[in-house]
Amino acid sequence: MDLKAAQVFVSYGAGGIPVYANFNTDKILSDAIKQKIQNLKGIIEFCKVNSLGFKCEEIDESILDGLLQLQDIRNDISHHAAPTREQAEAELKQVIPLFQEMLTRTRLLGNCKLLRFENFGTKCRCESFNGHSLNREFDEYSFSDLQRNYVLGLGQEQLFVLWDSECFSLSPFLHFEKDATGHESYLCLYKKKKNGKYWYEPVKKRTERTFDHLQIRFDTEKDEILRLLMP
Repeated sequence: MDLKAAQVFVSYGAGGIPVYANFNTDKILSDAIKQKIQNLKGIIEFCKVNSLGFKCEEIDESILDGLLQLQDIRNDISHHAAPTREQAEAELKQVIPLFQEMLTRTRLLGNCKLLRFENFGTKCRCESFNGHSLNREFDEYSFSDLQRNYVLGLGQEQLFVLWDSECFSLSPFLHFEKDATGHESYLCLYKKKKNGKYWYEPVKKRTERTFDHLQIRFDTEKDEILRLLMP
């Protein structure tokens, strides 16, 4: 699928007219939440306009507008001078209705299972990542032949999503780490590429780290994404 004509919102120009631009490396590999949401919105809108039949076309773009609004509110609260308790309560009261609405509208994520392949017998045994739960949980899945071949090809070092009948990898944007005891696994969010390495922030320790043995694979995955989206 050729997505090179897809564009992403940049800013508002004269007269409040939105300005769009092609994807580039900085936009695709940004760790800014707002940029990530704009990236998703740009891709979803392009897929819908061109009726590509992607799974993401089921997502209402207004959900992303709501997330952008929440992010703006979050930035406003975190960057201005510390309010009084009364001011903070007043600000939060204004946010609560939008927050509750977005919790309801993002329930579709309940259909998305975040998994890692562990082993194969008669079924694929996969580790399940449920929210930020750290205790390791496993389930067995009866994939179709096509799904099973794809999951086996990913191996044990990639996270993937099972969304209804679709499977797709989340690497290099999301990875995982096991603790020394083997009892916990936690998600690691891509933060940046620095000095030729991909840096991730674990949800538990919050200390950025790399996975040196996977750098070549991460680069290959990144290049595939750039070829898909960049003119």
